[in-house]
Amino acid sequence: MKTAAIYARVSTSDQVRGTSLDGQIESCRAYAKANDLTVTKEVREDASGASLARAGLDSIRDLAAKGELDTVIVFDPDRLSRALGHLMLLSEEFERQRVALIFVNSPREDTPEGRMLFGMKGLFAEFERTKIMERTRRGKERRAREGKVLLSHAVPYGYTYIVGEGRLEINEAQAVWVRSMYEWIVNEHCTLGEAARRLYTASVPTQTGNGHWRRSSVQRVLSNQVNAGTWHYNKRRGVQPKKATNAANAQKKWSKEDRPRNEWIGVPVPAIVSVEMYDTAMQQLQRNRELSVRNVKHEYLLRGFVVCGY
Repeated sequence: MKTAAIYARVSTSDQVRGTSLDGQIESCRAYAKANDLTVTKEVREDASGASLARAGLDSIRDLAAKGELDTVIVFDPDRLSRALGHLMLLSEEFERQRVALIFVNSPREDTPEGRMLFGMKGLFAEFERTKIMERTRRGKERRAREGKVLLSHAVPYGYTYIVGEGRLEINEAQAVWVRSMYEWIVNEHCTLGEAARRLYTASVPTQTGNGHWRRSSVQRVLSNQVNAGTWHYNKRRGVQPKKATNAANAQKKWSKEDRPRNEWIGVPVPAIVSVEMYDTAMQQLQRNRELSVRNVKHEYLLRGFVVCGY
């Protein structure tokens, strides 16, 4: 009895709700039945084909490495990966483990010509992915220039995102605390830790609904320029990290950095605080960092109280 695993993938949550995954699975099941293969695992995955860091794919690779699979069935090469290098890597990996890699929609021969055709299909899949990404980028940029706010997950604290209209509205229940944070920092010269303690004492829920505020949470709220009336598109980009700061970055092989300011696209939104209040708060936070015990090498009696008049 030969065992097989079926792998099906789509790129977006919308496709998951459609028939794409079901269609892939049914075609792969039909192939397994016609070839007397016993399916021991089926994986349905909603993930980008540009990355190998996929939990479902990893589970199949682990089974193959343990010798528990004879065949891996995929509907089409671009469902396994849209990157030619990744396709070749997976193909060679399964070949070393004596696991047959079958593409139902694109059967390939184990000949020089067959391998060449397989490589060409992988190359075209990678090209198609690049074109899709470019069309998506241009579409988002056009909408941003038309004044639309484009959010996929994290809504700024103090706002409600109106999805169909692409705009932000002030969430007054949260905004009142956003204003309080700025006032504590600007008028009372509070630290981030003190602001977090005040929010916790007042039982103010965070964006996720719990009441445990951290300094980093307060910092993230205060430093968001959207509070001063401008949301920015194209502000950050993915880059190769100089060094892996954690296991997640080591696996994903990417990080984020700010783009040059002239590449940002500003979209006006309702302001919770004035630009002057925002700028003053940023200056106070910088001053707090400079005076922090963590950044002081020597203790001086009048540190922070006496400054140069020039």
